[in-house]
Amino acid sequence: MSSRATPSGITRTFATAEHVTRSINAARGYLECLWDKARAEQNAVVFKVRVQYIGRKIRELEEQDNKDDDEPAVSIAEAAEWIAWRENIDESMDVWVSRSDVAIFEEDEIVRFAAYKKYRDMLGLPVYDAPIFVIHPLESEERLAIQRRFDVEREVLIMTNSGDFVSHQDVMALRAAVGKGRVVYRGCSLITPELTEQREIDALRAAGDAVDSFREWVPATVARIANTDKFGVPLGEDLWSSYFGSMGYRRIEEIANRPVPVPVQTQQAVIQPQALAAP
Repeated sequence: MSSRATPSGITRTFATAEHVTRSINAARGYLECLWDKARAEQNAVVFKVRVQYIGRKIRELEEQDNKDDDEPAVSIAEAAEWIAWRENIDESMDVWVSRSDVAIFEEDEIVRFAAYKKYRDMLGLPVYDAPIFVIHPLESEERLAIQRRFDVEREVLIMTNSGDFVSHQDVMALRAAVGKGRVVYRGCSLITPELTEQREIDALRAAGDAVDSFREWVPATVARIANTDKFGVPLGEDLWSSYFGSMGYRRIEEIANRPVPVPVQTQQAVIQPQALAAP
């Protein structure tokens, strides 16, 4: 490797393991923040809309009951359950409406990007554009946790790439080729065997049946009187699957069945990604 000088006076030849480790940790912290911000943004869209929809439907029924002399559509017990559920999520609803958690992540993103850039500049290495994480927030917590780990760790290898063996242009081409959707960098030699699509699928299988379902967050009584399913979606509709599908969201099992792209191989020798993946 050539001994390219950096503004700090450190050369890449003499960069210490500590510098490299700090660079990796800075990249990981930045990427985790980006992932969590993307999830918060989608939470704000999905849950705010669902709670507002359910609230509107129940208010319509209550207004109808006030006008009719027939059997009420919403019993006292059902109304009490709705009120209890609404009060239980009031704090979360305030966050979704105000997007206050998104604002916190945006502030943290600035700090973490500065740390990532600092170490890349120190090592004389290119700074990569932020990846776009595509997240379906109604997926189970078990599936989301596994997706987060694989999304972040794949991008750590990309964002800490030296550019000597897989160029910056190659990486950007892989991202662009996907268009909308998750980027798993299939065919890129920077991705270690531990981070392949199959390993992610294996992790999901090991997690059990929970990863195959969506989060149930509407009590049965509330869902019935609001005419929604247990996920808060109006009966007969498939709103969120269509919405996230239009954004390019696919489960990893579906992504793995897509045609294999032309691999992006190393240009000179096999890189040692294990060093880049060190904690």
